[in-house]
Amino acid sequence: MATPEGLKLLVRALEDAHAIETEALEMLTALHQAETDPELRSTLERHHAETRELRARVDACLRDRGKRTSGRKERQAFLSATVKGFSESLRGTSSPRNISDWYVTEHREVAAFAIVARVGDRLGAEDVAQLGRDAAMLHAKMGERAAGWFDYLVEQFVRSTSAPQR
Repeated sequence: MATPEGLKLLVRALEDAHAIETEALEMLTALHQAETDPELRSTLERHHAETRELRARVDACLRDRGKRTSGRKERQAFLSATVKGFSESLRGTSSPRNISDWYVTEHREVAAFAIVARVGDRLGAEDVAQLGRDAAMLHAKMGERAAGWFDYLVEQFVRSTSAPQR
């Protein structure tokens, strides 16, 4: 059984992970709406569903401990994502900056869930530890997918700028 201090740490880690997932969902929605490449749109759509599922698992872990998400952290995440979403919409489609934001967000999620896993492990909260491991692994894979899109977008940019001018 976790001490009161341990439970506070666990809840804080889960609240942070939930807020980051909230921000990621808003960002993924904005990217999906701006994107025209069908393969990338499909990837973003699938990952949005995966992220929603992870956020629901975080909610369940909090509820199981008689806790709820932090309203303050959720509002901050939503505001941050809204601002990012607006700037992404101004950038247009297939922007390397959009992919960069996606890449960075995936790595923030990896870090948040790595903390969740470690806290869960140390406190004997296997459900939380497993959630953290599952989510960190999923987001690491998505970070690699985002990095792969950098290559694609750079190639497209180089092709379009190196074409002979008439």
